[in-house]
Amino acid sequence: HYQNQFESYRDRKIELSDSATNQLFGLSARSSRQFAGWLIGYAGADYLHTGLTGSEIIIPNGYPALARNRIEGYAAASFLPIEALRIAASLKPEYVSDINRFDLLPQFNIQYEPAHAVDLSAAYSKSVHAPTLNDLYFKLYGNPGLKTETADNYQAAIAASPEVLGLHPNFSVTYFIARIQNEIIWQPDTAGTDAWYPYNIGIASIHGVELRAAGSINLGGQSSLHLEESYTILSARNQNPDDTNYGKELIYSSPTSSLFIAELERNDWGSLS
Repeated sequence: HYQNQFESYRDRKIELSDSATNQLFGLSARSSRQFAGWLIGYAGADYLHTGLTGSEIIIPNGYPALARNRIEGYAAASFLPIEALRIAASLKPEYVSDINRFDLLPQFNIQYEPAHAVDLSAAYSKSVHAPTLNDLYFKLYGNPGLKTETADNYQAAIAASPEVLGLHPNFSVTYFIARIQNEIIWQPDTAGTDAWYPYNIGIASIHGVELRAAGSINLGGQSSLHLEESYTILSARNQNPDDTNYGKELIYSSPTSSLFIAELERNDWGSLS
């Protein structure tokens, strides 16, 4: 795949202007094999090249062009020891060239169906998020000292699809926890100016519950109506004891949020949502 994007920016208050071209191209490969009726293996690799050329970039030699190569691979296996139980595990190596960082990221998932149309699941994953080239090098607002985010993510869920008046709605409750080291957020300048800068928060803790209900109604012929509602209760707090914002809610977080989706679909026309 290939993407080319041009953007321009101007801040009249401080007379800063910038134009930049972002180029991305990548390659992906996937493979899977069933070794036995109860065991399936998966493997793959991804390569992504990112190039940024701009007029206002902070780099040591002053040349206004930057590049990043991200190389990822993964090996995974899915086990089905009994019909009602599925266990999956994977390991993903990841390398980011410009910051010379290599990580091994494990992931584990277990699903169990104790009764018809009822599913229990639990999952763990480790993730990393490298600062973007703009986060690091954008002149005046970039922060070349940013560290890479790392997170441990946990999730448990219960889902049910009962039959109600001939319909099969889907209901689920998901509890999630994330503990993030060096989370990157943009916030106002500590010196009191109007500028916003990216900073690392040493430790951030996020946990919450998502309630979800969804279902489709056949309107006859080739038409159907899909309805979905999700409601999330979230706590996202700064847990760095050396920070003046220790214990406070993180910027941008919403303690509660709701999302409602309605989609009308007709097979020979398309959909409207």
